[in-house]
Amino acid sequence: MRHERPFLSYFSPQWTNPDYLESILVQRGGLLAESVAAVRDSVLTDRRHHLLFVGPRGAGKTHLVTLIQHRLSQDAALTDRLRVAWLNEDETATSFLRLLIAIYRSLNERYPGEFPRTTIANLAGKDPSLAQEQLTHALLRDLGGRMIVCLMENLDGLFRNLSVVEQRNWRAFLQNHPVVVIVGTAQALFDGIANHDEPFFGFFDTRHIQPLSVEDARTLLERIATLHGRTDLAEFLRTPKGRARVDAIRALAGGNPRLYLIFSDLLGNAAALDDLVRPFEELVDRQLTSYYQERLRWLSPQQREIVQFLCRARSPVPVKHIAEGLFTTHNSITGQLKQLREFRYVDSQPLGREVFYELAEPLMRLALQVKETHDRRPLALIVDFLRIWHEPQELAERLAQCPIDSLARTYLETAQHLQLTGPNLRHELFRHDLERLGEKRCDDITLEKASSVAEDGQVADVTRLGRILGDREEWDAAIRVFTRLIERENAHPTEVASALINRGVTHGQAGRTFEEIADYTRAIELPGAPPEEIARAFVNRGVRHGQTGRFADAIADYTRAIELPGASPDLIAKALFNRAMRTYTQRQHEAVLRDLSQVFTLPDEQVVRDILTPRLHFTARIIVTATFAVTTEAVRWTRLLTEFVGHIARFGGLTQLGDAVVKHLPILATSPLNHAAWDAWVTAWESARAALPEQHQDQLDIPLRLLRTGIAWLKTKDDGHLLTLIREERRLLREVLELPPEQ
Repeated sequence: MRHERPFLSYFSPQWTNPDYLESILVQRGGLLAESVAAVRDSVLTDRRHHLLFVGPRGAGKTHLVTLIQHRLSQDAALTDRLRVAWLNEDETATSFLRLLIAIYRSLNERYPGEFPRTTIANLAGKDPSLAQEQLTHALLRDLGGRMIVCLMENLDGLFRNLSVVEQRNWRAFLQNHPVVVIVGTAQALFDGIANHDEPFFGFFDTRHIQPLSVEDARTLLERIATLHGRTDLAEFLRTPKGRARVDAIRALAGGNPRLYLIFSDLLGNAAALDDLVRPFEELVDRQLTSYYQERLRWLSPQQREIVQFLCRARSPVPVKHIAEGLFTTHNSITGQLKQLREFRYVDSQPLGREVFYELAEPLMRLALQVKETHDRRPLALIVDFLRIWHEPQELAERLAQCPIDSLARTYLETAQHLQLTGPNLRHELFRHDLERLGEKRCDDITLEKASSVAEDGQVADVTRLGRILGDREEWDAAIRVFTRLIERENAHPTEVASALINRGVTHGQAGRTFEEIADYTRAIELPGAPPEEIARAFVNRGVRHGQTGRFADAIADYTRAIELPGASPDLIAKALFNRAMRTYTQRQHEAVLRDLSQVFTLPDEQVVRDILTPRLHFTARIIVTATFAVTTEAVRWTRLLTEFVGHIARFGGLTQLGDAVVKHLPILATSPLNHAAWDAWVTAWESARAALPEQHQDQLDIPLRLLRTGIAWLKTKDDGHLLTLIREERRLLREVLELPPEQ
């Protein structure tokens, strides 16, 4: 016998079986339990907890309120202690009296034997003040000592219709007659509760409904599939491929639960799609469109343009793209985005040095699509979903099962046409995610995305897949990927050289040094290979030679990279720095300082910063050690230190340099230099400090004080010199000089 498919309402969860709502609840279980406990406490004690849930349309507020009411109704301890008044979400009241009537009418509909209809009817024609007094008396009488749990949706709309005077009347009633607990919802914070001067400021315990994460969305779809008996779909959603597709869908739906409910039906058969599309289109047209058009009217023209731009974007975009798309400046867009974020029109997500923006409410995109869609063309969001989820063969099978006159057929045909003639939308979204995540993110979902886009055969996609496999330590699989690129027919020398280098890196990760060096050598000797790839191969081979003790070969490779015409600034900087590190281990101090000087004076300061920033401690130690070892002439010390201290100050390394100066004291102590030379060393550092801009000089004050005191102790071994320092400085200097701790 065929079981009836569980009904899940997209727009009116209160009409859905509460058990179904419980079974598909995700993310908000803790919030639901806390809320029920708060209301229960309000009913059973003298404490009152009024709750307000804030979130955009489709965020799941009604779902939450429905389950709060359901759990309260199942609590035997509350059966005779509370009565529920659930106001219509479009309830309008311009006075407290009208609101009180709405509450009483809702109670009458649920409990007609306790709250007679005649109570409201008898108020007709009476003076409002008298009517309010009589209704208040009747309500308290009919309650009989019980509490009202008043469920009020769209509370922000209700407040807009109530004057401050009427709001004060309402607040006075709640204070004088503490028999009502409010559980409300709003689409955003509003002045009636957020403004210090308003009667209800601080009245509600406000909770913001958070959007669903990718994992939340996957769990929701999985639970819906299980509820509908689709165990095959539920199992697919648990796989990396299924989770990756949900990740792509999130670019369309954001964290909006309502859209995932809609999409869950689209995963079914064509008939279900046909049943869904028309009421969905009508609801978007009748309800959402007017709401979002009104919200757009509140914005400036440029802010509306930004929102419309984001509506058309398939994924979060950086400020630069928005500015370019709207033909304006970065600064003007940044200011407008700040306001739009404060107004909750957009959400932002920082990534490295950039911030990506997207619509806070994906349903706004739908509403605008309705207005921009003519001649009954299908809504793009649903078409895009079908393109993302289904493989071409799956879409063809659904289309074959779809009746000719079905509305769903139009959607399926449009999706199939775009699949065949346009770019692969799923792959576009995957690429965007992979670019934002970076290659070091190598979990199963990332691998699935990389594998999927690599099917298109683009070199950049295949290369990314190989690197991700390498980061996952799946070295043989990575090597096979790079080998395919190397052996591709008619492959360009640039592609082959790059693949050889990447395969060499993978061999190195796998501990196959011989194969690694062989691949770098092949790239260097490859006819037609560009200078950039050759330089990269030289640098990589130099690193490996150095690690295996072949120092002369390493220095030779770095030198060839530095001298190679056409090599990029970042590779030259890397080769210079690496050569300095290698010559340092060989005690070739003149060469060390020469290379470091070249690094510091390269024209592209950002390249230098990228090289030095993670290596400032090591660089500072080399500067101190090499400068001290290269000469004993005070004049040259002063010149070299003035140069390098100035350079390293530009890159924020004075703290590291000061640390290196102090830790160099044991080397100074074992040197054959006399005391006069030690004093000259201190004087050279003081001269270099004095040459710094004034705002940087104090960063070397403590290190040079420790240096002077340390040299004074080395000369006399008299601990009295240490007593010129504060306790923490003495402790540090004693550690450097390997002296026992103070008793």
